Amino acid sequence: MRLLFLAFIFLFSPFNLLYGKNNVSLQLKWKHQFQFAGFYMAKEKGFYDEFNLNVKINELKEQRPIESVLNNKYTFGVGDSSIIFEKMNGKEITALFSVFQHSPLVLVGLKKNQLDHPNKLENKIIEIPNYSIANIAIQNLLINSGVNFIKKNPTFSIDDLVNNKTDLISGYISNEPYLLKEKGLEPLIINPKDWGIDFYGDMVFTSNKLIKENPEIVENFYNASIKGWIYAFENIEETVNIILKKYNTQNKSKESLLYEAKSLKELAVGDLKDFGKIEPLKLRQIASNFALRFEDKLNFKKLDNFIYEHKINPYINLNKKEQLFLSQNTDFTICTQYNFYPFDGVKSEKVIGIMGEYLDNVSNLLNINFKAIASTSNSQLNERAKKGECDLISSVSPKSKRFKNYEVTTPFLWDDFWIISSIKVPVINILDKIPRDRVFYVLFEVHKKIINSFYPELNIVVEKDIDKIMDIISKDEHSSLLSLGVYAERIIQKYGFDKFKVNEILTNAKINGGLAVKKDLSLFRNILDKTIIYLEKNKNFNQIRQRYILKEYKVEKNNTQLIYILWFMIFILIITLYKYHLTKIEKLKLQEKLNSKLNAENSALIQLKTAGIFHIKNNSFLWANEKFSEMLGFERDEIISKNIRTIYKKDKLLELKLFKQIKEKRTFSGELVLIKKDKTNIIVDFSANALENSYSNELDNFEFIGMIIDISQKKKQEIQLKELNETLEQKVKEQTKEIREQALRDSLTKAYNRTAYNEKIDELLNEYTRYNIYFSIIYVDLDDFKRINDTFGHHKGDEVLINFCEIVKEHIRVNDELYRMGGEEFAILLPNTELETAKIVSYKILQLLRKNLKVDDKTPITISGGLVQVLKNDSAETIYKRVDKLLYKSKKTGKDKITSCDE
Repeated sequence: MRLLFLAFIFLFSPFNLLYGKNNVSLQLKWKHQFQFAGFYMAKEKGFYDEFNLNVKINELKEQRPIESVLNNKYTFGVGDSSIIFEKMNGKEITALFSVFQHSPLVLVGLKKNQLDHPNKLENKIIEIPNYSIANIAIQNLLINSGVNFIKKNPTFSIDDLVNNKTDLISGYISNEPYLLKEKGLEPLIINPKDWGIDFYGDMVFTSNKLIKENPEIVENFYNASIKGWIYAFENIEETVNIILKKYNTQNKSKESLLYEAKSLKELAVGDLKDFGKIEPLKLRQIASNFALRFEDKLNFKKLDNFIYEHKINPYINLNKKEQLFLSQNTDFTICTQYNFYPFDGVKSEKVIGIMGEYLDNVSNLLNINFKAIASTSNSQLNERAKKGECDLISSVSPKSKRFKNYEVTTPFLWDDFWIISSIKVPVINILDKIPRDRVFYVLFEVHKKIINSFYPELNIVVEKDIDKIMDIISKDEHSSLLSLGVYAERIIQKYGFDKFKVNEILTNAKINGGLAVKKDLSLFRNILDKTIIYLEKNKNFNQIRQRYILKEYKVEKNNTQLIYILWFMIFILIITLYKYHLTKIEKLKLQEKLNSKLNAENSALIQLKTAGIFHIKNNSFLWANEKFSEMLGFERDEIISKNIRTIYKKDKLLELKLFKQIKEKRTFSGELVLIKKDKTNIIVDFSANALENSYSNELDNFEFIGMIIDISQKKKQEIQLKELNETLEQKVKEQTKEIREQALRDSLTKAYNRTAYNEKIDELLNEYTRYNIYFSIIYVDLDDFKRINDTFGHHKGDEVLINFCEIVKEHIRVNDELYRMGGEEFAILLPNTELETAKIVSYKILQLLRKNLKVDDKTPITISGGLVQVLKNDSAETIYKRVDKLLYKSKKTGKDKITSCDE
């Protein structure tokens, strides 16, 4: 490869394609399902590719998304309205957009139980996740209703609801109701929104650090993700099929995913034009709901810079009104002129030709779409314009009065008039006095008016039959055709390069034009004016126009001669290198290096068979070998004259950066991602060298030879190796977690031990200090346990301890935990539980043990205990002292009871 590349250095010089993609990651807030469909479609439909992003989408595993993002483990995260609380608490994050305008989180029950109002929930068992911040809407609904309910941590299943073990569960309106209907049960929904507590659903966020250091990545992720979500909601069936094929880790049915899609679309927005919006007023209303629970801990000023300021385009200075217009209007119809190719034309509802390429640039800059409408005649175009069917009309002169309800943008389209004559006619000097007997033919009356306004002395005749004109000027040396430049060489090609030529160019006489825009879209016309000014700073139109001024290149099918020349030059290079080293290096070292080069040459011969080689001039392919065409899936004839920018993603900043490298180093090599004919990507090892005579200040004017080798399989293997390493790391984590779990368990009863208790009590105290979240402790001791050991033996005592733990663990709530503190003493920690609720739990435990805890199913065993709720300034030691006193009080006052701190 190196030797072959050295050969290219002898012949060629640099060109710029594209650097690799930016690798970013997204942490979801739950497992894969339609809830995250927009991100999947942005990836699968290539929207992330369009914005030069390689996005890895990850299910929720251990850390919450906000922790993952702030710890730099993931680039972006999906949270809910709880990120508003985190922002007010000082987290350095910014909300990019909200997927759902209304939260899908609701309370779900059975219709037959008639719990259709919060006031009916007194003493009802409700499953709510342990992390209370995420469920503040439901909690505030219950608090505002003034009901006392029994909180139970969720099993994330409807089984307890179906089996009447719980009354309501918190769930998604898009999921749990469907599961109940599958079982033939009619669901009942209590939605906080119906009681004035309206939160956002999934909110996409990132760190302030990323926005500061890589604003382009954030903007690209924003644009591609929004595009993916709109596509997902507009193509639900296709999206569901992709989820079933690639993202269905929960093994959901197609019917459940379709139900989820329909439910979630209703929570987004109606016509999707406002998709993702976050409104400051609603943001503060949500913040007020958090303030009801955490009055002294929240800073509302933090919300001032919380909403991401999406830039419609960083290069074009649009005001807020213009940016709002583009966020709400992305699709426009454009009618083209009749029979006006290559200036414009229509194919598959897309504008083609010069105007087509120009509009592609406008579309990419403004993130909008143009739908083209072809006209079969000028009268048809006039009628469509009159009816207002066209938002825009292409290629219209600013002086034209043809379309009364339209205004023309800043002109950007232009062309000269070229004189076409017989090949026998000498050069016509337009500055000389031209005899009146010389006739200049034009095809259109408007062309005659334009030319005569600059050259009134010319004798111009309008003739619409081009065949007739070409026949006249082939016979009459005093006759010529005046044609626009983009048509001139096409006309000569059609009628014969051996018969006609371009004689002269009328540089003063030009046509110009722009886009005619409906008068009621004046704001859009202003936006287009700014965009055109930006594009024309870079002479964008002229660059496109030059590509359509046809220059014919004949490429022979047999490339033997080129290959001979190539290998001749390699041979010359090897000889040159040999002579150079001969004067510099000892004979022994020279022999070693020569042998090395010969081996490299053999390798180069092999690689040439697998390498794609191509020749570029003025940004278009002049020649490519069979292997290059084969790699990209094109026929060789399709490659010739094709613009090289069509085989890689457009990125102006990268092009400018690499252009600097080309000017300074005259060579470029590296790994690139190219686009095949079928729109799939391949990764290649790319080398390019500019020709010696191709020095230019413009990138498009470089002439160079390039070579590519497909390394997609190699990259795939690297990815597989990386995934294998990640799997191994995950297994190590799981095993470490398992070992730690064993270390925190009591070996006899399998309850948590005192070490686990100390960790958990510190965690709950920290949560209480930060968020004012209460918790309670039940501390119990088995009555007269020594007598049991003495009477029945220690093995029976062990059985009693094991039975005690099994009974308690089976009947406490999911988020409650049992700890063996030593001997026959146990603690039960009740997170997020105030005293009154804890009393209900303790009474239930006491009743169960009275009924079920016995020795040999005969001799009953009782317990005594204490119950306390955490207080301000409490520590682990002060809590223990208070609850231990209450335990002692229970023992002294008759045993078989649990005494609480308010008794």
